[in-house]
Amino acid sequence: MDFELLVLFAGLFVVTEGARRLGLGEAFLWTGTPLGLLLGSALLSLLVSNVPAALLLAGHEALLLAGSTTLAGNLLLASVAEGARRVGVTLLEHLRFGLPLTLVTLAALYLRLA
Repeated sequence: MDFELLVLFAGLFVVTEGARRLGLGEAFLWTGTPLGLLLGSALLSLLVSNVPAALLLAGHEALLLAGSTTLAGNLLLASVAEGARRVGVTLLEHLRFGLPLTLVTLAALYLRLA
């Protein structure tokens, strides 16, 4: 077991709950439109990871929220760096494929659900 990783996630959820109680998640609900939710939740998930982002924004169009936070996780450096390093892929090489893929899947999600 990776104790440091467990501590990191425990701390992340403590901070997330504090941010939720302060209403900080609402700052990412831009304009109250599906596109604003998609962009805001994608950005928030890149900042704090997808599950904490979904917890902060809970109660707002759950399917769009779940989809955007999960798909945006494809660009999260923490999720990419470890696996990429093992196989010799640089971050720039990943972004060349990962960025367009993430943008296309977010657009498809928006078109399907908006």
